[in-house]
Amino acid sequence: MRHIAFIFALLSVDVALAADQKTGTVVIKNFGVLGPVTGSQETGGRVDIEFSGRIAPPPIDLRSSDPGVATLPMTVTPLQGTAIFVVKTSPVTKPTVVTISAQVGTSSKSATLLILPPKFNVMGCDQPPNVVPQKPLKCTAWIDGLAAEPITVNLSSSLPTAATVPPNVIIPRGANKQTFQVQAKPIAQAATVRISGTYAGVTQSVPITVQPVALESLTVSPASIVGGNQFQLGVKLTAPPPQSGLVVKFSTQESNQDLIAWSVPSSITVKNEADSIPLTPWGVNSPTTVTITASSNLLTAGDSQHVTLQVLPASLQSIKIEPDHFANVPIGGQEAKVSLWLDGWLCCALGTPVESAEIQYSGDTQVIGPAHVPFKYFNATDFKVKVQPCSVQQTCTVFIKAKIHGEKQTSATVTK
Repeated sequence: MRHIAFIFALLSVDVALAADQKTGTVVIKNFGVLGPVTGSQETGGRVDIEFSGRIAPPPIDLRSSDPGVATLPMTVTPLQGTAIFVVKTSPVTKPTVVTISAQVGTSSKSATLLILPPKFNVMGCDQPPNVVPQKPLKCTAWIDGLAAEPITVNLSSSLPTAATVPPNVIIPRGANKQTFQVQAKPIAQAATVRISGTYAGVTQSVPITVQPVALESLTVSPASIVGGNQFQLGVKLTAPPPQSGLVVKFSTQESNQDLIAWSVPSSITVKNEADSIPLTPWGVNSPTTVTITASSNLLTAGDSQHVTLQVLPASLQSIKIEPDHFANVPIGGQEAKVSLWLDGWLCCALGTPVESAEIQYSGDTQVIGPAHVPFKYFNATDFKVKVQPCSVQQTCTVFIKAKIHGEKQTSATVTK
């Protein structure tokens, strides 16, 4: 019987030892949550535990006093005495305090997390932040979280005469940004403007550059013209000019010196986004290429445009004798008027045409007139001839030919 009692006692000791190995104590030593945090953002928490006995680290229960604002996992299992967890927050309209608790067994600790409404933190614009009147610049107002309700950001421009913005922009619920457009006004010189937004006492701003109205293109129509005829010089700007207009300066360069007088003005004031002026080049003796350069009165470099115009010499267009029929011409002959017309202007010197036409006469009877005729006008002249009577046959024909940049002929009949 003693042996049986001894064995029972040993078994009782072994059971007790096994029970001690399976039990132990767990205590939460440290517990904390990082904050404050803007609603809709995540933050982290940490639990440090101490435990005794040969046991595996037990799961730790987590709890939020307001799960609608701050959510976290129900449990977290520590690794080597430490557990890290994530707290997800929702947007709020005002500062909100949530209590986060941890418990394992009979040990518990809690911490408070302050959740803040979003703040206005960035004002940004597309890059490069340059704006011209015909192309608005897109800018964006940002908050550092999601909006729990629509948020109105008041907007302003430091120089409304150069760039304007809407009075405000509304960031909708559940969003963290909203775009708006900056509209430039026509200015004659580049300007730096600050675009600002204000919400809940916080102002953010961004600098932009308003580009001045510039020359976009310079055109001539037609591109080739006979001197003395009109063409259109077209000026197009990148945007409507300021109310006072934009002064555009002109200069010319010719391929030869024939064009001794040129009608392009030194400058014009452009009042519209696209404008044209009628111009007339003087006559030339040979084909001449004219390069027209336009530049604005802006301070920006390189604001110029070039175009070329081909100016051609005038050619003889027509010749006419009046009258073109003669009858019963007296012995001394009958006077007639011969007129020449060109399709443009002859070249000139000090306002006077310098060329003359060569005149030739032929026919069944004699015509007396000059061999060379100077031009009275830039594009026309006339002179007198005497037509002699027809004595050989009943009807005679006379011919008058003029040569200058081409040749033309006219004729008249003479009857007895």
